Amino acid sequence: MPPKNKVVSSPHRDEIDKLLLEGESSRNVANYLKNQYNEIISYATINNYRKVHLNVTKEAKKIYNKKRLKGSQKKPKPKKSKTKSKSKTKTQKLAEKKVKLAEKKSKSRVDKKAQKLVGNIEELDSIILEMNEVNLEIDETLSQSEEIDPIKLLQFKLRCKELEIKAIKIKYDILKDDDSGPVINVNINEKLDRLKRIEHNVNNSDE
Repeated sequence: MPPKNKVVSSPHRDEIDKLLLEGESSRNVANYLKNQYNEIISYATINNYRKVHLNVTKEAKKIYNKKRLKGSQKKPKPKKSKTKSKSKTKTQKLAEKKVKLAEKKSKSRVDKKAQKLVGNIEELDSIILEMNEVNLEIDETLSQSEEIDPIKLLQFKLRCKELEIKAIKIKYDILKDDDSGPVINVNINEKLDRLKRIEHNVNNSDE
């Protein structure tokens, strides 16, 4: 069995979690532990701990994809085979209990952050859906109206489409590293180039 990450058994794990989830770099946390507690944990070890135990984005992807696929059948969880554990001393049991408690706290913090990120992704979905309904075509009856400037109307619609594409890009940047493949697949640059060409034609026609 590989040795546990040093952060997992650190007496300052709770504080390390808070610092990392607040955005502190692994290097800064390593320096803080050394200066404050004379505890030596390399920034590479802390970084590995962050990736495995505090991966908010990965957890958010799981929650988001689970929501999207909640109608599909759930695979039954494989039953864990019971293995006889070696007798442990009271000190070992107490140490394991502390680690499990710390692990529970870590998971709770990550879940909270992940839920917030999922909320942001769902807000992007809402923007994408709303802006996707905007039609770039101009109704002939509207173009003949004196109250409505068809050029300004089209420019407004182009802004809506640009907002849609930006929302798609932000969402893609969040979800692109998912092991199961990207959740969305769009050619962002091609869409933006098309919008620029349309806007260029609109501006030229206004001269």
